[in-house]
Amino acid sequence: MSGTVGRAAEAVAGDSVGVGGVGGAGGGVVLLGMLPAPASSLALLSDAGLVVAADGGDRLLRLAWPQGGPVTAVPMPFRVREVHPATGGLLLVSGHGGEVEIRAEDGRTHLLTPGPVPSPPDEAGPGWLRDSVGVVLPAGDAVLPTGIRRRGIGHVCLPASLPPDSEEFATLLARAREQGLRVLAELAPPGEDLPPGELLRRAHDLLEEAVDGLRIGDTAHWPVSLLTRLRHLLDAYPQAAVVTTGTPRIALGTGHLVLNAAPDPATTLGPPHEPEEDGNSTGGMGGTGGTGGNTEAEVRIPRTAPLLPYGTWFLPDGLPHPQACLLLALPGCHEVPASVLAPAGRASSALRPLLAARAAQLALRHGGVERLPTGHARLTAVRRDHAGQAVLCLTSTADVPVTARVPLPEATAGTELIEIAHDAPEHPPAAPPRVLRPAPDGLVTVDLDAGRTRWFRIRTHAHPPPDGAPDPFAPPAP
Repeated sequence: MSGTVGRAAEAVAGDSVGVGGVGGAGGGVVLLGMLPAPASSLALLSDAGLVVAADGGDRLLRLAWPQGGPVTAVPMPFRVREVHPATGGLLLVSGHGGEVEIRAEDGRTHLLTPGPVPSPPDEAGPGWLRDSVGVVLPAGDAVLPTGIRRRGIGHVCLPASLPPDSEEFATLLARAREQGLRVLAELAPPGEDLPPGELLRRAHDLLEEAVDGLRIGDTAHWPVSLLTRLRHLLDAYPQAAVVTTGTPRIALGTGHLVLNAAPDPATTLGPPHEPEEDGNSTGGMGGTGGTGGNTEAEVRIPRTAPLLPYGTWFLPDGLPHPQACLLLALPGCHEVPASVLAPAGRASSALRPLLAARAAQLALRHGGVERLPTGHARLTAVRRDHAGQAVLCLTSTADVPVTARVPLPEATAGTELIEIAHDAPEHPPAAPPRVLRPAPDGLVTVDLDAGRTRWFRIRTHAHPPPDGAPDPFAPPAP
C-alpha cells in the first residue's frame, strides 16, 4: 500500500488504498488524502468520522471520514505496524520498540525500555536482595502497614524482641507474605537473656521458619568465635540472605550484604572545582562557593561511572527532608527507617513517592550518576541513566523558591520530561503527571519550592520515520 487513501468498495490495485463504501455514481474511487509514507495498516472508525493509518513509524495518521482533508498525526510511544478498530470507539494497535509499563494488581509499576539490560553481576546468594529496599520494624510497635509493597519496599525485618515461636511473630510473617514481601529476622547480640548457645538455636529456628534470612546489627559486639559458628550454620542455608551493619568482622556466607553509613553527596558527587582566575570558586553540594556565594559545582561524572564509591548503605532516621530526598536519588540504598512508612503523627511520608519511583525505574536502581549544573548553588540536579532509561532528580536546600536551568544536550523537538515523583503536598497524587519540554537551546526550566524535590523521566523522540523517509510532521530545520 502506498500513500494515497481513497473511498472504494475494496483496496484497488496500484497506488490507491480503498476503505469504506463505494464513492461516486460509477463506483469510482474518491480520494481522501495523501499519506506521507506507504501505509502498513488501515482502520475505519465511522462513528468518530476518521480513517486511521499506521506506517511503521511512532505515530498514527488520521484523515476525516468520509469527506477527507489534510492528514494529521498523533505521536505514539512505539512504532506501530498494525491498527484495528475495537469496541467502544477504541483502537487496537501493535508494533515494536518504545516503552512498556507493567502494572501489578497491588499497584506496583515496572517500566521496560528498548535499551538492552546489562546482565547482573555474577554473584552467589539471593538475587532478590540486589534490588530490594527493606525496613526494620520497631521493637515496641511492630506493625506492618498495608500496601508498602507498592511503595517500593521489598522486604521487612522482624525485630529481635519477637521470639520465632510467638503468635505475634507468626502473624507478622503471614501478613508480610500476603503482601509479597521477603522477610528477614533480626538477631540481637548475645547477652544474659540470650547466651551464645540459645542465640545459635534461635538462628536455626528462624531459618527453619521459612524466613528469607537474618539481619545482624553491629557485629563488633559479637565474639568472632560466635560469628564463626553462625557462619557454619548458614552454610546449610545457601539461599539465606544475611544483612549486617558496620564493618564485618568475618564474611557470613555467600549471601552476606554489608550496609554502610549513607554516602556524603558532597564527596561522592565529585570534588569541587579549583578556584578560577577571577577569584570565584565552585562549592560542593548544598553549599556556597566563591566570593559571591552563588556559583554552582558543575562536576560531571560519566554516566558509565562505576558505583563502587556508593556501595550499599542504609538511610538513617531523623535526616533533614531535603538531604533524605537527595540521598534516595543516589544508588546503593537497601534499607530505610520505619518512619518512612508511617511517620509519627502523620498518615504518610513525603518520601513514599520517591521510594515507589525508585523501585519502578531501572535508572534509579542501577544507573550511573552525573551531576548537572542548575544555575543555583543550593539546587542539586542528579541524572541517572541505565538500559535506555534516564531520570533527572532535582532537590532544593534553599529557603525560598528557586528555578533551575538544566542542560540536556541530546534534547530534540520530541523530548519530554515526565514527572514521576515529587513531595509537593499541594499537588494531588492522583493528578496527571506534569510534563516539561526543553527550550530550543536544550535547557529545561524547572521550578521548585523551598526545600522540595522533583523527579522526572526523560523521554526522547527516539524512533525515526520508517525506511529513512523524511518526517513531514517534524519541525522545520533552522
